[in-house]
Amino acid sequence: MKKIEYTVEQMSAIYKMAKAIYNKEDRLGNGKETLFLSHGINKNSFGDFYRAFQKMLDGELHTRGISTDLRDYFLFQIYKDYGADKLRIALKAYMDFIIDYEKKHNTTRKIEREIHQKYCNVLSESNISRTIENEINAYWEGELGQVTITTHERNINARNKCIQSKGTKCFVCGFDFEKTYGELGKGFIHIHHVTPISNRDGRYEIEVENDLFPVCPNCHAMLHRRKDSTLSIEELKLIIQRNND
Repeated sequence: MKKIEYTVEQMSAIYKMAKAIYNKEDRLGNGKETLFLSHGINKNSFGDFYRAFQKMLDGELHTRGISTDLRDYFLFQIYKDYGADKLRIALKAYMDFIIDYEKKHNTTRKIEREIHQKYCNVLSESNISRTIENEINAYWEGELGQVTITTHERNINARNKCIQSKGTKCFVCGFDFEKTYGELGKGFIHIHHVTPISNRDGRYEIEVENDLFPVCPNCHAMLHRRKDSTLSIEELKLIIQRNND
């Protein structure tokens, strides 16, 4: 059977309709009819797409496969529209699907695992960029307190562009995850913002060549170690050099 490839416009329409149905703003039957008439999407196929989307958001196993491009698009939009917590749930459901499929068919879903790892990397970076704005009103012995946090959204396309341009070796220490960990480490790297997102005033345009650099998690943490300032790539290189001479 020939694989059906969907355009970005079709995937956008599929996602928007699935989201509307999930949020109880529309019905599945109407969604099938609307997408068939407007974008030529097979009605039964959309039923599978919606169930996959629903299961991802709910963190449940969905055993029917959908195209990797559409799955990638779903994950991107889930992170954009629902945030890191929902993406984390969706990734759990996605890995459950990958493992289930691999066991049943005695194979490895390499591309699916790469997509899964890409968004795990995004979550890893979002944890570092999280800033606490209010004091934590809590006691040491476990009393509950209230914490207010502000998260700064990352642009996945900018991350991908940075990796395409500069690779996945750490710009500070040269560590290569794929070389050390093999397939497990392929594509894993943090992306460092020269000016922390938390220091920016809202939305801004990224200059990938000057603003973003691939770094390992250890060097990334050290770059942001000082509370009052961020080390430059060159400054951290010098610190490593001095301590290893």
